[in-house]
Amino acid sequence: MINQEKVCDMTKMAAYEDRFGSRELKICMFRRKDFVALEMIKSFFLGTVSYAVILVLCLFCHPEFIDRFNTFASMKKYGIRIGIAYVIFLGAYLVLTFFYARAQHAAAQKNTAGYMRKIRRIHQLYRKDEKDNAGDQQGGHQPVHALPAEVTVGQPQRQPARD
Repeated sequence: MINQEKVCDMTKMAAYEDRFGSRELKICMFRRKDFVALEMIKSFFLGTVSYAVILVLCLFCHPEFIDRFNTFASMKKYGIRIGIAYVIFLGAYLVLTFFYARAQHAAAQKNTAGYMRKIRRIHQLYRKDEKDNAGDQQGGHQPVHALPAEVTVGQPQRQPARD
């Protein structure tokens, strides 16, 4: 027999998994510290590439800036400025990534907690059904497919004697 509670919970779980559950379940596989570290490593490389792209675009948009690199001293001066700007940019980007990743992990754990409660509830309902079915078979109730007690497999059934 179909249990309406199980069907309801399974439907809600499937809808959660379809929307954003798969991403949140992957996030929750990591401990918070590991997830944040992974996100910061990704952000370091993406931030470096982003800064390089922005720098190249600025040089193409303002070609007169390239003319200022005529001596080693000016190259050193602008190189230091570009390096300091890179460190500031990357530092700010990594700080933002740190807080965003922590918030993302906390939200994923919060949302996944309801999902896990539903899984435990369905598991308990299945165990209850198994116990009920086992109790019915032991408690004198015979399933429809079971043979009567007096019939054994391989022997013909005796007909009762007529008086």
